[in-house]
This record gives sequence, structure tokens and C-alpha cells, in this order.
Amino acid sequence: MPQKDAAWHDRMYNNRALVPDFADHFAHWQNASAQARERLKGQLDLPYGDGPGETLDIFPAAQPNAPVVIFIHGGYWRSLDKSDHSFVAPALHDMGACVVVVNYALCPGTPEQPITIPDIALQMAKATAWLGRHIAEYGGDRSNITVIGHSAGGHLAAMLLGCDWKKWGRDLPAGLVRKALSISGLFDLAPIRKTPFVQGDLRLTPAHVRMCSPAKWQRPRLGVLYTVAGGDESPEFLRHNRLIHQAWGPKTVPVCEDLAGLNHFSIVTDLTRPGSRLHALAQALVQQRPLICPALLGVMLRSESGPGVMEMADQNGATPWGFLAACLRRATCRLRQCMPRACWRWSISLFCFHEYRRNPQYFLPLLASSSPSLARHAYFPAHHPRADCHQRRDSGLGNLDFGHAVGGPLDFAH
Repeated sequence: MPQKDAAWHDRMYNNRALVPDFADHFAHWQNASAQARERLKGQLDLPYGDGPGETLDIFPAAQPNAPVVIFIHGGYWRSLDKSDHSFVAPALHDMGACVVVVNYALCPGTPEQPITIPDIALQMAKATAWLGRHIAEYGGDRSNITVIGHSAGGHLAAMLLGCDWKKWGRDLPAGLVRKALSISGLFDLAPIRKTPFVQGDLRLTPAHVRMCSPAKWQRPRLGVLYTVAGGDESPEFLRHNRLIHQAWGPKTVPVCEDLAGLNHFSIVTDLTRPGSRLHALAQALVQQRPLICPALLGVMLRSESGPGVMEMADQNGATPWGFLAACLRRATCRLRQCMPRACWRWSISLFCFHEYRRNPQYFLPLLASSSPSLARHAYFPAHHPRADCHQRRDSGLGNLDFGHAVGGPLDFAH
């Protein structure tokens, strides 16, 4: 077994040394990006904040209310630029997506304003929050956002699945990002801290590693992550690809593949090639409509009513049902705006079933006062042939206190 010293880490993680023709890939990206910007005529260099590097490019879709794809570039958090990656936009645009390519500040920053990986992660949360508020102005549907990232960008894409969006504003949905695709991503920063050729710029500390290693977090309660790596990449990149699947499990990471014949740079180009496996995975994810489960409805209710409502009910022995009825009406309106009719009716029905099991004497009047039409569509034990089965399998989905997606130690509050 090789000794994992500094030289070993450099061999495993220095992709430019592993791919001798990396400069040819970069030249192709730059040329194709210039052509993409000329063809698509996007909105370039829009500011999402006042900090360094806080700009993004938007390439609107041909149709309104389109799914949104946010692309985050790689470069070990210390190099490259969004302008080098406009080339991904045409293929995603052809899928019907409104494409956003984001920039961020690069490590190490300046002596006056140093930049760390936690800083960059917070910038990506800020950019996504800005898009959640403004993407409708460019024809995008904020309820259907997919984040795709390469290398360092793949790491950041995974981090966004764990963000508590309510810390960025009560006007943002709890499930703002529920779909992500990580291409050659890194999910445990501990070995990166031991890699000399990047550590001088990244200046990773043990605290940074704890905060920004998604593989060490609990899995997010909302959303899915697809992960891929090139079959010709180093054993460490292939290990990272398996690591996040093992850490978060197949429910959250249903796709974890090594794509044969691709290296760390050619795999990004493969994203743009119709008929390739990566292109197909991206298209499936982009066109997949996020489902609203009863747990997410509970999160929506929590966001509408504010924290402490159920705790107040427990302490006082009485629930402000009129207030919760208004919250249920508002949450229902939000569901109807972001999912097909059959799906939101199913979600409401399942949520109502579990709530009814908890408080039958209260919940029927609450539902009737909130929305008579929902009361007609909700199913209850008297109407459902498998009610006893549902009762045995009740996993607490009726509890209004669902909290938010577990995001790990990094506090995404701004």
C-alpha cells in the first residue's frame, strides 16, 4: 500500500499533471464559450452581491416558466472563471432550461480580503437566494432548480442541498434546491488539506474541513444528488464519488457512476454531447419535476406560520386553529404554483391523513375551514381501504415540526 505522503496527495489530486493535454481542453472551452455567448445573447455579469466575484450570466430559455440550471465551475476554488464555461449553456438550453453560470471569489483572495472555501460556499448560497427572488424576471421557475457543478463546483453543488434557505429570507421556499449533479466532485476536504500544490492557496484549517465536507454531514432531508466521475480519473476522485453515495445513501444519491474513457476535463465536454450518458443524466434531472412530499408541506406550513406555533400549542394546551388554517391555505397556494395538480392533491391528502391520525377531533374542522375542495380530496380512514396499513406504517409525517434539511456544521446564515 503506497505511503500517503505529500507527494502521493499531489499525484492523486493534480489533474493537470494527470492529463497532459489539459491546455487543449481549456482552449476548446474558451472558444466554445465565446460562440455560446454570441449565439444565446444572454444577460452577462449581473451582480448578485457587492463582494468580489459576485456576478452571474443568465441565458433565458425560449419558453417562460422554464426549469433553471445553475452551473458552478471548477478550478480547485482558486482558478478559472464563469466566462470559461459558457460552453455548457447551449446543450442545457436545448433541454428547455434557463441556464445560469455563476462566478465566485477565488482563494486565497488578498491580504485585505482573504477568501476561504466557506466564504465561497456562502457566496453560492447568496447567488442561489438571489436567483430564487429574481429568476422569474428571466423566465425561470424557481420551484424547479437544478445545480450542476464540476470538481470544486461539484462540491459546492452538494453543499447547496444542505442549505437552510429560511436563514436567507422567509420569502424563499425551504426546498429551493432539491436537485444537484456533481461531476468529479470532492466531498471530504481532509485529504485536500494535505495536498501541497493547492493548500498554499486554499489555507484549509481543520475547522474548514469540518464545515465544508458534505460526506461528513447527515444526509439532506430534501433533494437528490447525482454523482459521476471519469473512469480515467485518479483513484482518489473515484473514491470521492463512492464516498458521498455511501455517506448519504441511495435514497439521496440514486445515481453514482464512473463514466468510462473520460478524464477530469473531457467529462465536462461530455455534458454537452447529446447521446452521451452524462448528457442523458443531466436531461433527466433537469426535466424531472420536484415532488412535494408531506414533510415538505410541513416545512411550508412552518415557514408560513413561523417558529414556535406547535410549541405554543403544547404549552398552552390549545392550538390556534384559525391561524393554522390560514397558513394551510397559503401553503396550498404555493403547492399549486409549483407542481402538477395530481401531485399537489396527493401531497395534501397524505399530509392530511397523518394529521388526522394525530388530532381527528380538530383536523377535520381545520381542513374544512381552510379549503373545502381539499377536504373533498383528502383521504381519511373511513374512505381509504388500507387505512390500517397506513396507521401501522405512520412514521410521524403528520408532525408539523419537521425542521429543515440538515446542512452540517457550516451555518449558511448570511
